[in-house]
Amino acid sequence: MFHARRVKGEATYGQARDVPIRPEAHRILTRYLKLREEKVAQICPNNNALFPALRDKEDGYYAANSLQKLKTFVEKDTGIKFDLRKCRRTFGQLALDEDLSIESVSVLMGHSTTKTTENNYCRRKQDLAIREAQMIWNGKKTSGSQPVAKTPQIGSKFEVSGYA
Repeated sequence: MFHARRVKGEATYGQARDVPIRPEAHRILTRYLKLREEKVAQICPNNNALFPALRDKEDGYYAANSLQKLKTFVEKDTGIKFDLRKCRRTFGQLALDEDLSIESVSVLMGHSTTKTTENNYCRRKQDLAIREAQMIWNGKKTSGSQPVAKTPQIGSKFEVSGYA
């Protein structure tokens, strides 16, 4: 778990929050944190940034342009090109595919509504939605509250056209 104190949109919409780390990232992050600690101790011992700007002896947070340059260096060193937004999309989609609710994924990603999550990052895949519906309809999934059925319109004295 990390605590994200400096977040995108922190002056307007962004909120500091705890961020869970996917299990497959634990090993590499543990290694990184050990190397980071050694380097920070030499240059700027009071720096708490996850990715410290080592040129700065104060808080040493990277500016957006500096992060982009760092990303370019990483791509060059690894030979792997990546898009940081796709990393967020991957996080969200994996969480949904692993059966986290859209509400939980939205909170983990720091979104104020699930609409932001669904429109810009991830949505339940059709085959998973079908499988979930079949499990519920077949009585195999009992967690969560069951929706209350609305009164059927068939037999109503008013005709329902099907158009809104």
